[in-house]
Amino acid sequence: PVGDSGCTHDVFNEPECFHSVVELKRPIKMDVGCEGMYITVTHVGDVPVLTRAPNGEERKCTFKNAFFSRECSGNFISNS
Repeated sequence: PVGDSGCTHDVFNEPECFHSVVELKRPIKMDVGCEGMYITVTHVGDVPVLTRAPNGEERKCTFKNAFFSRECSGNFISNS
């Protein structure tokens, strides 16, 4: 995933990343920063991620209520 300080939500484009996922009854059009450009979010769920600390210790964190969109160019996490 790419850390993006401009992200308002965590967005993933790989369905296999999700531990649990729910299809939205009404998809969300999400602005992607360029005027008139958007992606369509179709699902929301939790994405577990394994990270490694500088000391080598592995840590598991979960991005809760992350968005899924096949139209997203990558996996983006909000760090704002």
